[in-house]
Amino acid sequence: MKVITSNEMQKIERIAIERESSDLEFMKKAAEGIAQYIIDLNISKKVVLLLGRGNNAGDALAAALILLKKGFSIRAYCLFSLSLGSDLFKTHLELYKKEDGKIDVPSSSKDIYFEKNEIILDGIFGTGFKNKIDKEVLQIIKKINSFPNIKISIDIPSGLNGNTGKVITTAIKADKTLFLALPKIGFFINEGWNYVGEIIKIDFGLKKEFLDLAKEKMVIFEERDILNWIPVIKRTRNKYEAGYVVGISGSKGMEGAAALTGLASLRSGAGIVKIYLNKGDFSILPREIVKFDLDFKNSEEIIKILNKANSIFIGPGIGRDEEIEKFLYQILPKIHVPCVLDADALFFFSNNLKCLLPKNVIMTPHKGEMLRILQKETLSDEELVLECKNFCKKFNVHLILKGGPTFIFFPNEIPIVVLRGTPGLATAGTGDVLTGIIAAMLSQGLDLKKAALLSTFIHGYTSERVAKEKTSYSMIASDLINSLFKTFKDIKENNIF
Repeated sequence: MKVITSNEMQKIERIAIERESSDLEFMKKAAEGIAQYIIDLNISKKVVLLLGRGNNAGDALAAALILLKKGFSIRAYCLFSLSLGSDLFKTHLELYKKEDGKIDVPSSSKDIYFEKNEIILDGIFGTGFKNKIDKEVLQIIKKINSFPNIKISIDIPSGLNGNTGKVITTAIKADKTLFLALPKIGFFINEGWNYVGEIIKIDFGLKKEFLDLAKEKMVIFEERDILNWIPVIKRTRNKYEAGYVVGISGSKGMEGAAALTGLASLRSGAGIVKIYLNKGDFSILPREIVKFDLDFKNSEEIIKILNKANSIFIGPGIGRDEEIEKFLYQILPKIHVPCVLDADALFFFSNNLKCLLPKNVIMTPHKGEMLRILQKETLSDEELVLECKNFCKKFNVHLILKGGPTFIFFPNEIPIVVLRGTPGLATAGTGDVLTGIIAAMLSQGLDLKKAALLSTFIHGYTSERVAKEKTSYSMIASDLINSLFKTFKDIKENNIF
């Protein structure tokens, strides 16, 4: 699915209206989708509308008319004078009043209240909003956010910039955002992901021919593709045919990183994992992993072993001393098998090491590591996305930019955003688990693009599974490894979609 700017959405809507549709028809169709979603939620038959003065408020009122006929109890707050509304707003306001719909214009936040089971439907501002919120409305939105009621935003949470994902003063913290036709890039960058909650598509009648005109900034990963990507297990295979992974990982005090990465590979289908440990304690690594000392003087022999593997990973916990940097300079240009670079291996890439990158490489930085690689102190998310695109094109690498959400970049392609994952992934070792999963997928024959996408999905989906059981507060990296088998079972039995 395309991800576009708010400006682009407004542009294609105008084209559609000029050619064959009307904004009234669009509003009617959007209202049907919004109302049906609320009906299908089946959590309450009480809804409170939050209205501004534009067409987003018109959408809310039009949806309310449908809900009233379905037996819902509706009341509304309009945060501006009713006389200031758009033509479509006024049209639906009159219809709402004829149905004895209740509406108040609060003078301050003190006039706002919500009953415990009321659904809040946010139609204050739309995707065209780019300004500061005035003082009274600001206080009202802050009060709204303080209530535990479920909050559903129409198209975008009010106060969020759909082009930049920035919140200048405040915004509705939605539990769900019902976006119209296509999601906006502001959902996924800067502060947007903290405000949109779950995103759900609502069709408002915009035909495919017009949607095709939209220029996307990125696309959302089509998750159903994974059903055809999971490696097939042959009954006659041996452990090397199942997937032979070699890692350079771990050091004294950081052996856990090697253990997590290696175990994640094994739990993701790799048949054998061998790890070169940098002066660490072998006893900390599980017995299922084959272990070797990392001997810097024996780099040529290590290179031979690396190139016999189906895939390799380098970085988790290896350390950042001068010996490691020199070693990477020696081996990276001579690697000819698919390779995952993560963690400490990325530390040196702000130097000239990026010029020595192997051909078949996936890099997995988080935003801080990527800024270091780019030698930038700070960048906005939109700037960082552009820099990552240019980096992948220049150095011909595949890049997973870890975060909430995760962006994946391929040379000369539009970025892909993967929406799976939870805040619980922001804990030590979860990135090592992702590296291990990717290495396993590569070792089983997936190409770089499919391995990056499938692994990121598996990682995020597994975290969601764990969070349901243990919450994001209590999740640790080993929980992911211990739950991987459930994820693979869900995929194989088609229990995800």
